[in-house]
Amino acid sequence: ERSIMVMGILIMVLGNLFMTTMQASNSYWDFCWRIAFMNGGLAFFQTPNNLLVMGNAAPEQRGIVSGLLALGRNLGLVTGAAVMSTIFALFIIRAAGAEATNAMADPKILVSAYHYTFFIMVAYMLLTAIVLVYGIKKKETV
Repeated sequence: ERSIMVMGILIMVLGNLFMTTMQASNSYWDFCWRIAFMNGGLAFFQTPNNLLVMGNAAPEQRGIVSGLLALGRNLGLVTGAAVMSTIFALFIIRAAGAEATNAMADPKILVSAYHYTFFIMVAYMLLTAIVLVYGIKKKETV
């Protein structure tokens, strides 16, 4: 399970790195295959992660654990989108300075902010992989 989860995270890291190569001139297809790549990694991570969490739950607690797992996933999606959008906006403001309101018209500023945001995601995903490899203890058998 753990090796599949690590592989999934590393695929997502690659997908995020691919996103940093996007340019304003790229086509929709260029965007779509990168997103599909990241989602493929997510599928390799999420399924064994759910299995690991549910497998460690006592039978009488699986309903609660399942609900908490869904809550954690949804909170992660919502807060992740908010945080990454904020980071993206901060990069735009930093690059545009006092003219931040006109920054949306400058593709160079947008692409640069986009790239930096995905580099931060790469760092976050690598940290997640490190925690996964070294932070999860195997269940000891008695």
